[in-house]
Amino acid sequence: MKREQRANFDSVAAFYDRMARLVFGNTLLQAQLHYLGRIPGNGNVLILGGGSGELLEQLLRIKPTGRVCYIDSSASMISLSRARVDSNVQIDFIHGTEDSIPTDQQFDVIITNFYLDLFNDASLHRVIAKCKQHLKSSGLWLASDFVKPKRLADRILLKAMYLFFRVTTSIEAEDLPHWSEALGKEFSERESTYFRKGFVKSSIFQH
Repeated sequence: MKREQRANFDSVAAFYDRMARLVFGNTLLQAQLHYLGRIPGNGNVLILGGGSGELLEQLLRIKPTGRVCYIDSSASMISLSRARVDSNVQIDFIHGTEDSIPTDQQFDVIITNFYLDLFNDASLHRVIAKCKQHLKSSGLWLASDFVKPKRLADRILLKAMYLFFRVTTSIEAEDLPHWSEALGKEFSERESTYFRKGFVKSSIFQH
């Protein structure tokens, strides 16, 4: 699949969160929230592929004074995210991808939750390199995502998920890329926590 053909989650935006909870309960949200407390109170944060805004809502509760740039390729997801945020809160909503990050912006924290799994390994390195240009020295990269499952049931589930999202959203990847290893080549992995018997991993990387 050509790199220009980006995934579009508009068709699943309305039921994405309910579907995730039906399959995983609160595990995916717990993984995303696990390291939010490490974000500096007044930090400049980039959320890339933020989905329906559930993470954004929680972040603003924990760190209400920070600045946030929220980027998502789905107009429907952005609309859902806007509805979760108080109109008085200043959030930069951008309909786009990592290529849409403002050229003059440098961030204290980059968050990619269940985003890097959309790409094959070749594209993944380009995405990481692009984002790295916007992360300050000693800045943090928070990532939560699936990792290669050990249990047969989870391996079957993973294949089913990739089939479903390739059909409905045209994601590029056919299988999990080596996202943690790719980040580890560019940054120092400071801490990691696993969920759902090792199927989901949350990590903090540092520039």
